[in-house]
Amino acid sequence: MDESHKPGTVDTSRLYGAVRRYGDRLAAHIDPKTGRMRDPVETSYTEGYGPALAAHIFAGLYRAFGDTRHLDLARLSLRRVFRKLRRPDDNSPFTDIFLYYWAIKAYDLLEGRCPAEEIEEWASSFRSCDYRFRPPNTNGHCLLIGTAAAYATRRFGPLDESALEETIGAVGGMQNRLGFIEDAMKRHTGPVERRRRSAMDSLNKMRYRFGLESEGERDHKPIAYHLFCCAVLAESLQDERLRAFPQLERHMKRIERIVRRGVSWIDNFAGPDGSVSMTERSRDQFWTGMCYSYLLALRWPLAAGELIGSHLDWWLRFLKEDGGCSITPNYFSAALRVGFEYYSIGAMYLSLGFSYLLDIADILSGRRSIPAPLDIPVSTGATFIDEEAGYAHIRRGRSSAGISLRRHQGGFFGGYCPASGIFNLVLGGSRSRPLPSPCYRTRGLGIALSTRKSPLPNNGVYELSLIHISEPTRPY
Repeated sequence: MDESHKPGTVDTSRLYGAVRRYGDRLAAHIDPKTGRMRDPVETSYTEGYGPALAAHIFAGLYRAFGDTRHLDLARLSLRRVFRKLRRPDDNSPFTDIFLYYWAIKAYDLLEGRCPAEEIEEWASSFRSCDYRFRPPNTNGHCLLIGTAAAYATRRFGPLDESALEETIGAVGGMQNRLGFIEDAMKRHTGPVERRRRSAMDSLNKMRYRFGLESEGERDHKPIAYHLFCCAVLAESLQDERLRAFPQLERHMKRIERIVRRGVSWIDNFAGPDGSVSMTERSRDQFWTGMCYSYLLALRWPLAAGELIGSHLDWWLRFLKEDGGCSITPNYFSAALRVGFEYYSIGAMYLSLGFSYLLDIADILSGRRSIPAPLDIPVSTGATFIDEEAGYAHIRRGRSSAGISLRRHQGGFFGGYCPASGIFNLVLGGSRSRPLPSPCYRTRGLGIALSTRKSPLPNNGVYELSLIHISEPTRPY
């Protein structure tokens, strides 16, 4: 691989090297016969997301390095995906659409690099699986839009324009006037994962389903999922094959309007140190950081390489010797990180972060063609207030802070985010950050030191001593 890079751009050899080390770690957790993924810490999400993410990562590594071991692992993971998609009881509606979307990304990377009969076999597998169902949340609808467009442009199935229009309308209906995209659909009925619940969880779900709890009482509004929606929709605009489908042009223009407003919204929550301000569910995680860096990469060279590099560098300092990365920002070894990374499943969210890191490396190295970079200027302003979403971000020079403008409620007793709560405090551009609260899950009595399970949000241990003002910036 050519390790040279132009001045002012990112050293992509470092990015590919990080993905390759993670691929080695990921391979160790995959059954060589079945492709089943084992996660030593958490398994409830692993099989619902992991195989498709693994297929994409290994396919990308094969394209970058030409190692047939990566090709074999990509094939194995794709076979696992199709095996699961043919057994709908294995998954939830959301995990199904996630598997479809990321499996197509892997297929695209392998097309032209595998025998024609093998590519046709995979295409036939896509044709035999019907993706047309309704996910329960907005980010699932965004994945559905991308999957529908991919099915049509790759001739996996006919384009259902009315269904696509309805889906885009549903996503647009969840975006407020300033651009924030709410993830909980109006008819959302609770968690999408099929797993055993406590009596209280079941009661919460029944109260909401039968209208005993208003939409405002489940006012979560996660910034992380707004970001994910923007990334998925922005990627759907980059498919060169769309130009051969003029009937999609009208739909793509509607998606572009959603993306333009949504990306401009999240730009305002970028910290001056390369972090992104978000709170509660999936807050402050490796995958969300890579998601934002990916949106910057889609705008390169409009977004300067130095800016992309600063956001990558913020997270890549947490890379571990075992090939992984802290899912939440801390310097602990793998053995000590368990419990500090609640809702941060390794084989799912860690793989998602490295999948986006691979996409970023492909874009910045020129391996992945971007027909037309997103023409959205980076709009990090001094102060941004969205009263409807309930968030503000204050930025003064090298200091910034996110603020919740009201209490974001959720659940039967507990809160999601307190009123006037400050999150992602950056002082003077230093690297000092609070350590996310320890979140040990306990079954049985249902007691957990968790910001999502406890009635008192944002409780836990914080660490403000990891200050690295003099830490040199890595060259890009």
